[in-house]
Order: sequence, then structure tokens, then C-alpha cells
Amino acid sequence: MEVTPAPNGGFGWIVVFAAFMQHVLSLGVAYTLGIYYKPFLEVFPVLPSTAAWVAALHLGILFGIGPVAGWLMGKIGTSGVSFAGSLIAGLGCIGAAFATSIYVVIVCLGLISGIGTGFMFISSVTAVSRWFDTRRALATGLAVSGAGFGIFLFAPLVRLMLSHYGREGALLIEGGLAFQGCVFALLLRPLPRRSLRPVAYAAKVR
Repeated sequence: MEVTPAPNGGFGWIVVFAAFMQHVLSLGVAYTLGIYYKPFLEVFPVLPSTAAWVAALHLGILFGIGPVAGWLMGKIGTSGVSFAGSLIAGLGCIGAAFATSIYVVIVCLGLISGIGTGFMFISSVTAVSRWFDTRRALATGLAVSGAGFGIFLFAPLVRLMLSHYGREGALLIEGGLAFQGCVFALLLRPLPRRSLRPVAYAAKVR
């Protein structure tokens, strides 16, 4: 058995769309954490440098968890890692919504959600590259452009949610949005495998 050559299209474009949406969700959540900076300072009596650990830890883990995500993808596949990441990111946001201490927020929103968004981000890039060879640059560029779209979309959305539902409600909604990544994760299918036995048998007959 061997992996089939990259089809450079077909279902690969569905994978590109799913990766695009995973970038929208993961980077949308990650790069709008700074909007919660002021609400955190209003609720928790801590120094500004302590509240800043939420976004700093999240982004550090998001881009630094690559080796762990790569190892896991070798075990459970890109779809499994992306699915798990969506669940972890959502649970982290929901946990932060009920936090009564900034240190709990740092663990939930910084550490746990950072792991989740990191899994979503890295697995999405890897999934696209496997489906494309000659068009890999175009496909990857389209998928990664979801990051900019997510930041552009989430920034006003988070501010709107904060004004209407407060810090807890906004985080709960963001957790629910992160859970939607589970649907897109299921579309990050690996390349199908084909058997070489018929070819080998035909060569032997000849």
C-alpha cells in the first residue's frame, strides 16, 4: 500500500475550505484576546503585567506547540488533532468565562485554549500540503488567508459581544464558535491509499 499522488484539486479544495475556516476560528480567537485586557483589569485586582500573561501565553503556545502537534498527527492524523484542538480551545474559553481569579483565566484561556488553537492552526496547514503538489503555494495561501479574515471578523464581533453580554457571555460564545471547528476538522481527510498488488501481479504475468 502507498499514498496516492497529490490530486491538486478535487476534494482537496474542500480541505482548503476547511483549513481556511480553522484559521478563521483559531487565529480569530487568539489575536482578539487583547480586547479582554481592560475587562480583566476591571474584574480582577491585579497588575496590568499579570493580565497581559493571558494573551502572551496563548500566542506563545500557539506557535510553539508545533513539535507536539506534529508528533500527534503521526499518531491520530491531522483530522484527529484538529478535532481535539477545537474541543480544547472551546473548553478553555468556557472555563475562563466562569473563572474567579486571573490565574484561572491564564490557565484556561492562555494555556488550555492556546494548546487548542495551536492544534487547529498547525494541523490545517499540514492537511492542505498533502493534497496539493503543483498548486501547493496557491492552496496554502488561500487556507492561511483565513487568519486575516478571522482577525478582521472577530475584532468587532468580540467588542459587540462584550457590550451586549459582558465578559462571561462573550467568552461562552467564543467557546461555542471554537467548537464549530470540530465540523471542519472532519473534512481534513487524509489522502486515500491505493494497493500496488494489481500492478505487481500484472508485471509478474508479463
